[in-house]
Amino acid sequence: MKISQQAKRWAKTALATAALAAALHTAAGDAQAAGLITPNGVNLPQLAIGEHKVSVVIDGGFAVTTVEQTFHNPHSQDLEALYAFPLPKHGALAEFTYWINGQPVTGEVMRKQQARALYEREKSAGRETALAQQEGFKRFETRVWPVRANDAVRVRLTYMQPVEMDAGVGRYLYPMETGGVDDAQMRFWSQNDAVSGYFSFDVTLRDGYPVTALRAPAHPGMRFTRQADGGWRAHMDKGTAASTAVEEAATAEAMAAVSASSVRLDTDVALYRRQ
Repeated sequence: MKISQQAKRWAKTALATAALAAALHTAAGDAQAAGLITPNGVNLPQLAIGEHKVSVVIDGGFAVTTVEQTFHNPHSQDLEALYAFPLPKHGALAEFTYWINGQPVTGEVMRKQQARALYEREKSAGRETALAQQEGFKRFETRVWPVRANDAVRVRLTYMQPVEMDAGVGRYLYPMETGGVDDAQMRFWSQNDAVSGYFSFDVTLRDGYPVTALRAPAHPGMRFTRQADGGWRAHMDKGTAASTAVEEAATAEAMAAVSASSVRLDTDVALYRRQ
């Protein structure tokens, strides 16, 4: 995974300064869980999370997490995607990428107000645009405009975090359960936390000290494999790859039927290693 020097410099001071914001254009949840959120009292149809793929590299005491998602719009009007998820403790957002016409475009680091103004300006002009920012102490938000009618958009973000160590046990957390948002905001939003197509979680672990075991107590379906070089791989997945199930949902009713049996982003993934 390649992370720009600018993003690395930002990551070192992110919690003390402004959030990472990405404003992109063609010229160049429920607060208690991760998910797409929609204002309550507004007559807008819901989008769907078609795919949610997590790739983690843990090297010693530091983890780099990449989250790639596809948002799908099965409706006849263009819509804005607003996705929120909890911020891991001491996490720093490092890179944000948005695909425009099939081509990846990496976001530029800006101050929050400047980035939000650019996003709204590009949106008002009808151009493709996206924004990723830290909201408060415990939450990320991603905005994408537009998700075209009967189409999908793809986004990817990367963040860094230290891995907790205590008495020879390391703990990595991928948080999805709590966004740290107050009750007033919770009443304002409704949420869709269902992954209707494909969910995967993949970890590559490298360490200078021998790791004797991995555990993910809340996810018994996680599979662990020791590698020839002494590292480990952890993996779990569920659903249908390439968002086939979502793409076949031509109506809101069909999308709801698919979501009823889909993966939900409502349980933290805690991975423990013993040395």
